[in-house]
Formats: sequence, structure tokens, C-alpha cells
Amino acid sequence: MANEQAPDRPDNDPAAQENAQKTPQEQGHDPQGQADNRVDDAENGADDGTESLLTNEELETLMAEPGSERHRAFRLLMDELSFRYEPMPRLEVVFDRVSQLMGTILRNMTSDNVDVMLEKIETVRFSQFVEATEGTCAYSIIKAREWDNYLLISLNADMIFSTVDVLMGGGSGRTEVETKERGFTSIERALVKKVVEVLLEAVTTAFEPVAPVSLHCERLETIARFAMITEPNNALITAEFTIGMESRGGKMIIAIPYATLEPVREQLQQTYRGEQIGGDSVWESHILSQLVSASVDVQIELEKKTILLSEIMAWKKGSVLTFTKEHSATFEALCGDVPLFECIMGQQNRRLAVRITRMFPQRGVQD
Repeated sequence: MANEQAPDRPDNDPAAQENAQKTPQEQGHDPQGQADNRVDDAENGADDGTESLLTNEELETLMAEPGSERHRAFRLLMDELSFRYEPMPRLEVVFDRVSQLMGTILRNMTSDNVDVMLEKIETVRFSQFVEATEGTCAYSIIKAREWDNYLLISLNADMIFSTVDVLMGGGSGRTEVETKERGFTSIERALVKKVVEVLLEAVTTAFEPVAPVSLHCERLETIARFAMITEPNNALITAEFTIGMESRGGKMIIAIPYATLEPVREQLQQTYRGEQIGGDSVWESHILSQLVSASVDVQIELEKKTILLSEIMAWKKGSVLTFTKEHSATFEALCGDVPLFECIMGQQNRRLAVRITRMFPQRGVQD
């Protein structure tokens, strides 16, 4: 019995000793990996119907390395969850009309074959817009007077150099325009501002059916921090256009903060029903049918006369009031305070009656 071998203890087990020498990551107890898996679960939790939450320790582990891929993915996820805005169907129609009108305006301006295409419409933060365009664009700060706010029109370097080349008489046979990274000259800035002012006519015309607005180009900036028309975290809607002039061209972006569109938000959120923007023919027909069948009170004014209060106090049964108008005189018919027509008094079937002699013209009513 003394020679009977005892059961193996953990310190005598070779597999246990080898496992003890492994790092927590090799043993499958990686806190960072657990936090990463919890982030993945948070992204997919809405699909499987479960709720995944991160503990304080896991959040601290996740946020400990700001430059890591997981940290950036977590931040993008949080921004996406808090970045929801209502769609604006009519604004998409406006941008589509802008592309059509700009094509016509640029063809007349350059006497060249110009194609304008609306590439995409998206909602981003102002900081993201600046980060994507900084160093390659010129920013036009546009004032919307009726909305008392601003919007931006940005042109990239290819578009600026192509436009300047065309306006300065560059031949259509050139296949490439020199676009080295450099600042814009005063001549190029003046020509670009002139082009932007012309393009604003297309934007103004496109907005007229929805909400008339006057747009004015206040200045042109090449440094993004001088074109801050709103806070970096504020949302704006951007429309990117590709403009081709035969073998040349570039991109233009119209960026409008949601705060700028707030005065006309309700109009832009309505469903587009074709060319008749702002009206509902079915509702108009219903209102018209109800108005036609409505009843109104019509009064015939015999005469106006000023009487002393002492005379009124002396009235009694049988008193007679004498007016200056004769029986054949004309009288006015009123609907409230609005005069309708002029008439003469008469009698028909032993009842008082009037005959219309002249209709008064009414504002907004056709004959």
C-alpha cells in the first residue's frame, strides 16, 4: 500500500506546467480581445435580438489606446449611432435640377461641351467634410439672405485649373491641365469667384419652386479654417458634382448645414409629386367644392345717416325715419365689409327684390 502511486497533482502534470507558462493572451483570457468581441457583439446585437453591454473595465481597456484600430472602430460606431437625420426628398430634386441648370450655364459661358453629373448626396459632419477636402479645394462662402445663414461651394484643383484654362482660351485638344500643389493666383481666384457667382444662378433657380432664396458670394478662401461656417461637429448635407469639359474637368461640392435649411425643413421633407411642388391637387379640389357649397350672408345697405342721441331717445312706435335717397336710387350689397355689387330696389311677387346693375371687381377673382 505504501508503494501505491498517488493521483497526479497539478504541479506534477506536464500539461498544467506548460499552460502556467503561457501568457493570458495564449490562454484565451485576453482582456483586450474580450473587449473587442464585446464591441463586435454590440454591433451585431440588434440583429440577434440580444443586448450587449460593456463593463467599465472593458471600456477602460478599449479606450486605453486611442490610436488603435479597435478604438477608431468604436468611435465610428458611436458617431454613427448618434448621427441620424430625417431625409429630405425635395432637396434631392433640387440638387438634380442644379446639375441640369449648371450644364446649360457652363456651356453658354465656355462655348464648350460641358457635362455635369450629380455623383452622390450624403450627410456628414463639418469636420469630416473639411478633412476630406482640405488642401485641394477653394471654398466659396455663400450667404443665404432669406435664411440668414451660410453654405459652402467647394471646387477642387482640377476644376479650378480646367475652368481657368478654358476661360483663358486654352485649346480643346489639350489632354491634361497642370495641377501641381500650389496656391492660386489672384487672376485664378477672380475667375473662380466669377464662375461661382454664375453657378449661383442655377442654385437659386433650382430652389425657387420650394423656397425662393437670394444667394450672394461673400468671399473665396483656400484655407479650411477660414471657411468655418458652422461648428465642427454640426451636420451638413453635401452634394458632389462631376463636371467634365471634354478632356478636362473636376469636382464641385455644395455643402449646406442643417441649421441653414431649418427655415424650409418642412417643405424639403415633403414627398415629391412631380413638377407641381408645394401643392396637392386632390386637396385643392376638395376645398374648392366645399367653398362653392358654403352659404354667406348678403346685406343691402339702404343709407347711412347720423342721428342725435336725443332723437333716438324720443323714438316710439309709429315714428318715421326719412332718408334722402329716392326709390329709384342705387344701393350697395355687402358681404361683411366687402362690397359685392350695386343694385336697385324693386318688388317681385309682392316681396322686396333687387336687380344687380354693376358688379364690383374683386381682388384675385377672374371675370
